Order: sequence, then C-alpha cells, then structure tokens
Amino acid sequence: MNKVILTGASVLALAISGPAFAQSTSTVTQNGNGNGANVTQTGSNTSTVDQNSDENTASVTQSSTGNNSDINQDALNGDTATTNQAGIDGSAIITQTGNGGFGEATINQTDTADLNTATVDQENSVSASATVTQGGGINNFVDIDQGNTDLVGGTINGSQNAIATVIQDGFDNSTLVVQAGLGNEAFVTQINDTNDASVTQGTIGGTNAFAQVNQSGTGAPSFVFVAQDSDGSEAFVDQGGGSGNLVAIDQGNVGLTGLGADGNLAGAFQDGSDNFSFIDQNALDVGGENAAGSAQLGDGSTSSISQEGSFNLAGAIQGDDNDSAIVQTGTENIAFAGQFNDSVSDIEQIGNGNIAGALQDGGSMSDILQEGDGNIAAVGQDDGSMSEVSQDGVGNIALVGQLDGSISTVTQLGLGNTAVVGQFDGSTSTVTQNGNGNSATVVQGEVPQFVNDAIDFLNSNGISLPGS
Repeated sequence: MNKVILTGASVLALAISGPAFAQSTSTVTQNGNGNGANVTQTGSNTSTVDQNSDENTASVTQSSTGNNSDINQDALNGDTATTNQAGIDGSAIITQTGNGGFGEATINQTDTADLNTATVDQENSVSASATVTQGGGINNFVDIDQGNTDLVGGTINGSQNAIATVIQDGFDNSTLVVQAGLGNEAFVTQINDTNDASVTQGTIGGTNAFAQVNQSGTGAPSFVFVAQDSDGSEAFVDQGGGSGNLVAIDQGNVGLTGLGADGNLAGAFQDGSDNFSFIDQNALDVGGENAAGSAQLGDGSTSSISQEGSFNLAGAIQGDDNDSAIVQTGTENIAFAGQFNDSVSDIEQIGNGNIAGALQDGGSMSDILQEGDGNIAAVGQDDGSMSEVSQDGVGNIALVGQLDGSISTVTQLGLGNTAVVGQFDGSTSTVTQNGNGNSATVVQGEVPQFVNDAIDFLNSNGISLPGS
C-alpha cells in the first residue's frame, strides 16, 4: 500500500518557505493498488490528488479563505474521498470514474461558509454515494452528477443504485443533482430562505428513481425542479413556511431522451404564500398506475396536474386565492380539487370510468368537461359560485350543489345520463340533455333547515366548514 500524509503543505513547500508561508499548494499522484492520501492545510490552499488504482482513499482538510480541493479517482473496485473545508470562497471537487465498482464521496463545508462550491462527479459505478453538507452560509452551490449525464436524463450507461444527499443550512444556496441509471436516489434538504434545488433522474429504459426535496424558510423565493425519465419513479417535494415557492415535477419522457414513465408517484406540499405547483406524468406515453397529489395551504396558490395513461389519480387541496387545473387522458382516472376562498377549478377528463369532484368556497368557479364512458362529476360551491359541467359519453352523472348567488349549467350527450342540481338563495340553472334515458332534477329555494342544522352541529363540535 502506498500512503501519503501531508500536513500544512507538501514537504517541499515547507522546506523552502517555512511555517510563515500563508498560501500552500499540494499535489499528490498515486498509481498502484490500495493507495491512501491525507492532506491537511491551513491558510489559502490548493490541493490536487490523483489516484489511479483499486480501493483508493483520499482525505483533504482545509481551513481559512479561498481553498481549492480537487480529488480524482479512477478505480475498478471502489474509491473513497472526503473533503472538509472551513471558510469562505472555497471549491471542492471530487471525481470518481469507476467501472463496476463503488464510489463514496463526502464534502463538508461548514462554519458559516459563504460562496463555496461543491462538485461531485461519479460515473459507471454499481453503488455510488455522494454526501454534501453546507452549513450556515450564503450563496453556496452544490452539483452532483452520477452516471453518464451527457444527455438530459442520461444514457443507459449510467450508474446503478446511486445515492445523492445534500444538506444546506443558509441563504441563497443552490443544488443541482443529475443521476442517470437504475435505482438512483436523491435527498435534498435546504434550511432557511431563498434556496433553490433541481433534480434530474432517469435513463433510457431506467427504473425506480426516488427524489425527495425538503425546503423550509419564510423568505422568497424557493424553487424546486424534479425531472424523472424512468419507470416506477417517485418524487416528493415539501416546502413549508416560505413565500414565493415553486414546485415543478415532470415524470416521463423528459427531454425526449427516454420512453416515458409507468407506475410513478409524485407529491407536492406547500405551506406559505404565492405558491406554485406543477406535476406532469408520462408525457405522450401509454403510462399506467400513476398518482399525483398537491396540497397548498396559504396565499395565492396555483396547482396544475396533467396525466396520461391508465389508473391515474390526481388531487389538489388549496387555500386562499387558488387556481387549479387537472387534465387526465386514459382509463379509470380520478381527479379531485378542494379549494377555499377565491378559488377557480378546471377539470378535463377524456377516457373511461373517470370521476371528477370539486369542493369550493368564496368567489368560486368550476368547469368540468368529461368525454368517455361512465363518468361522474360532482361540484359543491358556496358564496358567488358558478359551475358548468359538460359530459359526452355513456352513463354519465352530474351532481351540483350550490349556495348563495350560484349559477349552474349542465350539458349531457349520451345514454343514461343523470343530472341533479340543488341551488339555494339567488340561483340560476340550465340543464340540456341529448340522448336516451336521461333524467334531470333541479331543486331551488332557500337553504333547507336540515343543512343549517348540520352546519350548527359540526360547528358545535369544533368542525368548521368553509364559508360556514
């Protein structure tokens, strides 16, 4: 085994410059089996470690301002690299290019470190692991690339079972994770305000990617972008307590590099103001068994979910000035939107056995269009509500319940359609049916006493309905 230990700087630099030299440069080159390098520097330092062998180990520790660390490892049977930096304006790079082995990379930039950059590049490993921790600083950046990432979403030659973990505690920090291959996982945690994260996963014919991004903070703005191009992938984004947040999740044929995504699951949770959430699953692909959920609690939220394929499920829960649109194409789709206050909902389904529902409050407006077989649409509205339901197919059912200044229009074309409309207070209703065996029921008038009794009962038990 070859092992090199450098403390303060290289031995040559110490011999020439003496201990008072403030800027150190260290270069370590190893070629053999079982190499190990340990570099410790204080001051404004530069360290380069090149290892070309099997089972290499490298460790670099730097302190002060303007440190640069570059570790390059190329092993057939596993590399381990660790970089620890304390200070501002530092750069840490770890490159591991294995072939069938494993790579483990760890970068720690702490002690209120500002303006630091951490880069990890791992290719062609069976089990790669990258962990980056940046604590308490401002304007830090993380870039983790695992697999052959030449194309968006990568190629079939990417890594397998790679894990990327990023923890940033500070302000104005950025994270970019790109994983190409099979069974990759990405975990990003950003604490405090004005952070952004982007995760891209997938490959041609890839499977089972997992991404989880957690952001917390009260300042604006935080952004998250997740793109997955593989089958069986899952993506979850949690933004809490922030303002001006955005979540965009795209699963499927990302960047025209793959064959779409079947059986994927995506979820987004936002708690704050000015939130945006977009989820798109298996674009232009046959798909199957996909599910998407979006929950927004707070100010001016917008949620849009678009799904293609079969057995899809989409849901949205919103608060304050909300806008939600759900578009589904396929069979047996279910769409739900619960909105409160100044909400607008638009649900469009084309396929077989679809179910759409909307529950709204405030100055609500709902538009549901269904084309297909056995569809059911239900709308519940309050305050100055408007509803329009249009169905084209066989066995469709439309249910509309409205209070206050409600307006409802139901149009049905097909066989065996049923429309039931209940309106109270200043109501207006229009029902048009064209087909066989259709039935329309419209009830208008004051709010029934049993409705008021039910609301009073719920309120007495600490349950408040929107608008009650």
